[in-house]
Amino acid sequence: NTPGLGDVVESVTEEAKQVLDHIDLYIYVVNAQGGVQGRELVDYRACLASTRPVLAVVNKIDTLRESDRERYLDDARDKLAAPQEDFMAAAFDPLPQLSEVPMGVAAVRQWIERHLERLGKDLSELPWMQTAPRPSDPN
Repeated sequence: NTPGLGDVVESVTEEAKQVLDHIDLYIYVVNAQGGVQGRELVDYRACLASTRPVLAVVNKIDTLRESDRERYLDDARDKLAAPQEDFMAAAFDPLPQLSEVPMGVAAVRQWIERHLERLGKDLSELPWMQTAPRPSDPN
């Protein structure tokens, strides 16, 4: 999360971009309700240009009809040209009427752990590694 990125005040956006030089990896989150638009493509490509690991996550997947999810995800992945192994769907904070537990969070955490480990980072600093046990995640 980079507060200020995309702010209507250009100086706020420029200040937020300075934070990006200190990031180990990117989790680029696309809202399932808005989809992949031109702005998302530009921002995602900027993440890729950094040569750091990038995971594209379509969030709020719980808000899409189950019968539409696969088609939607295929379209989003194609638009981003994201590799399958660096593309996931999730519902980090699902609507209680649609899912009682988060969806896809365990897979996102595993991706983060794997890539940080490759970078030689201390995984014990990850918030979920400091608490026990991990929440259940059916996906």
